[in-house]
Amino acid sequence: VEFGPRDVVVGDGQFDDGAINDFLAVCDRAAAAGVSVNLLLSPHYFPNWALEKWPQLQSCGGGFSSYCVHAPEAHQVIEASLRYLIPRIKDHPALHSLCLSNEPVSTELSACPHTKAGWSRWLEDRHGTLDHLNACWGTTYEAFDQIPVPSPFPRTPMSVDFVRFNQEFFAGFHRWMADVIHEMAPTVPVHAKIMMGAHFPAHSYGIWSVSPELFGDLSQINGNDCTCNVNVRGEWANGWLQEQMAYDFQHSLNGKPIFNSENHLIADRDHRSIPPAHVYSTLWQGALHGQSATTIWVWQRTFDHSSDLEGSIIHRPACAEAVGRCNLDLNRLADEMTALQRVPPVVALYWSQASVILAEKHPQALNRCYRNAAFLGIPLGS
Repeated sequence: VEFGPRDVVVGDGQFDDGAINDFLAVCDRAAAAGVSVNLLLSPHYFPNWALEKWPQLQSCGGGFSSYCVHAPEAHQVIEASLRYLIPRIKDHPALHSLCLSNEPVSTELSACPHTKAGWSRWLEDRHGTLDHLNACWGTTYEAFDQIPVPSPFPRTPMSVDFVRFNQEFFAGFHRWMADVIHEMAPTVPVHAKIMMGAHFPAHSYGIWSVSPELFGDLSQINGNDCTCNVNVRGEWANGWLQEQMAYDFQHSLNGKPIFNSENHLIADRDHRSIPPAHVYSTLWQGALHGQSATTIWVWQRTFDHSSDLEGSIIHRPACAEAVGRCNLDLNRLADEMTALQRVPPVVALYWSQASVILAEKHPQALNRCYRNAAFLGIPLGS
C-alpha cells in the first residue's frame, strides 16, 4: 500500500484523513486474514501547494522525486505528514514495516544550492587543503566553492569523491525520516526500496546516490527492488545472476533480513507464456540467498496494453499458483531456510566502488567471478 505527503498534508497546516482511513481498513482486512501490510510512505508524492509556495524546491530531484529532499521546507512538509500519520497506524497488528521511499535516487543536482554547499564543506573536511585535492584529482581549483556539482557519470577522480558525498548526503535524508518515525514508533521497522539491480555497474540509478551499506545501517531491514525475468535468448533461462548477487551482497553486509518489496518476476507488458517454474524458482532462490519477505510487482489486472501493469502475474493462473505453492513450502520449511541463510560465507568477492567508477571492466569481471563461484555450492558474500 502506498500514499504520500500530498494525500495527508492537503494545505499549509491542513490535513486529510481519507488515505489513512482507507489504509486502516485494508489493515483490518489483512489482520482478519492473517496477512501483514507494508506501507510505502512515498515522499515523491509531494503536494502541489507546497511546490507553488516554494518554487525553489524544484531546483533538483531524480527518479520519482521532482523536488529537493534536502531543503528545510521539504522537511517541514514531510515531517508534518509523518507526525500526523504515524500515531494513527503504528500500533495496528497488521503493520509489517514502513518503506521510506520508492526506488530512491538523487541525480539532478547541478542547480541545487543545498547540494552545492554540502559538497564544498565535504571536500574541505575530506581534503583539508586545495593543494591536496588538486594533487589527488590532477586539477587546478583555487577555491572549494568553485568546484561544480557533476552529473552522472564521468569516470574521474572527482566522481569518486562526489559519489561518496552524495551517498552520505542522500542516506542522511532517509536517516532523518527514520529518526522522526522512531520518535513516535521505536519498534516499527523501516527500510527503503533501493534498486539493487543497478548497484554493481556505473549506473545513475545505483551508486551515484545510493549506498546499500549506508541504507542498511539506518534500516532494520535491507530494502530491495530487484528483477529476474525470463530470458528470450542467452545462456540462462532467466536473469538470476544480478538478483542473487544483490541478495548475497546485502545479506553479507549486516545479516539483516532482505525485503524485496517490488519483486519483478515478469517484465511489464510481456505477452509471452511464462513458465510457472520460473516464478517458483526465483522466489525459492531469493529466499535461499537472504530474501525474507517480498511483494510481487504487481498483483492487479489491466487490459490497457500501454500500462506498466499489463501482462502481470494476476493474468497468469499457473504462475499465481506457483507463488502460493512456494509460499506454503517456504512457510513449512522456514526453520531450515533460516538455518541456510545463517551459514556464513565461504567465498567473499571484492566489490570496489572506486573501480566501478574508474575501471569499465570491473563489473564484468565481478559478474564472471560470481557466476563461477555460485556453482560451487557454497555460500557467497562480499
